[in-house]
Amino acid sequence: MGHEVPRHADHGRGAGDGGLWLHAQALPRAAPHRAHPLRHEGRGATRRLRRALAGRLLHPALAQRTARSRGVPHRGLPPDARPSPHGGRLGGDGLAGGRGTPDRARVAADEGVPEDALREGRAQREASRAPHPVRPRALRRARHPAVRERGAFGLRPLPRAAVWRLGPWAVTLAIFAFLFWRVPVGQVAATVAGARWGRFLLLMGPYVAFYFLVDTFVVQQAVGWFNVRVAYRDMLPVRATSYILSLVNTQLGQGGLALYLHRRHDLPFWEITGTVVFLSFVEVYQLAFYSFIGALVGGELGRGAPVWVYAGLAGYLVFHLWFFARPRSGPLGRARVLATFYKARPSHYLRLLLYKTPNLLAAVTVHWLALPLFGMAVPFARLLAFLPLVFFFAALPIAAAHLGPSQAAWVYFFRSSAPEAGLVAYSLAAHFAFMLMNALIGLLFLRRATREI
Repeated sequence: MGHEVPRHADHGRGAGDGGLWLHAQALPRAAPHRAHPLRHEGRGATRRLRRALAGRLLHPALAQRTARSRGVPHRGLPPDARPSPHGGRLGGDGLAGGRGTPDRARVAADEGVPEDALREGRAQREASRAPHPVRPRALRRARHPAVRERGAFGLRPLPRAAVWRLGPWAVTLAIFAFLFWRVPVGQVAATVAGARWGRFLLLMGPYVAFYFLVDTFVVQQAVGWFNVRVAYRDMLPVRATSYILSLVNTQLGQGGLALYLHRRHDLPFWEITGTVVFLSFVEVYQLAFYSFIGALVGGELGRGAPVWVYAGLAGYLVFHLWFFARPRSGPLGRARVLATFYKARPSHYLRLLLYKTPNLLAAVTVHWLALPLFGMAVPFARLLAFLPLVFFFAALPIAAAHLGPSQAAWVYFFRSSAPEAGLVAYSLAAHFAFMLMNALIGLLFLRRATREI
């Protein structure tokens, strides 16, 4: 017995059956260096390999019943000939734990999706059907791939959104249809052709530049009071680029101003939006205040300028200052868009009104000097009384590109001093000259603004 016995010599039989039950560790003269390095010298009992986890957890009776069927494929057998579903190795289906992705039960791509949300055939997919009232953003966020891929929901805008976009253009077209029904188009064209355009543009150019500089200063002061300090030279491209958006809509230009400051200076969007709304609020009361002064001086108060309008505006201003004089609880107190109004004091309203005064006085002066270039003359006091109202109607978000209400206001307030055809022609010329020159200033600063964003 001077040699080692292989460990696999025991084939499951005992000593009485002729099997070898000897190990190198049990022989006194066996070479110790040939023994297994992990086995202890004094441990002579046979170390049995542990069964798999599924086999150890299986009940003994169930294990005996399913022992003969292990490793046998049962795919072609009838259900009554199959072993217990819980027997065998992991998987429990007699496949010896070898199941993979091909053996799993297939789930249809449309599983769990309502039938009315699917379009099965090509003819049905191409057939016209009314879109569901679901926004495109909700469709993009749909979890089921069939809904996203097949386009189960229509992407057409809702009727309300279409009305919201087409409404301003409808108002503009309706106002111009009414004006040109009253005023011959030939007379308007003759007034435009007979105007002295060279002097008119030389007069409007410096006024537009002056307006831009003062307007930028007003915005810079308001943002510095309520949000963050911004240098005047850094505010120039902000205000200039917003004029490009104002060609379409005043509110769009104000929203662009808020978005620019939000991205450029990392300001809370709703707070900077509140500052822009605050500026618009002050502008409305500036126009109302100077309109009241002009109507009082020119003797138009109570006739062309109704008293109840000014009384209503004054009453709301008193309530407004009282309401925002102290912090409020509830949704109105927590609204970030109203944070600027809670921070503002009456001195802020007054200072902004004074800062914007040069622009209004310059506008009245320029229009007073430019009207004779179109063959008309309107008294300065009447312009001071009603021109703020013209600007107020032009700023209303009810028309496209400010066109329509401004021309109707010119005709309504100044038709006693000038012919209606001339007023329509001049209002269109002044409007387009002012807006296009502002947009030109915006284009000059557009590259810098894009680089800073």
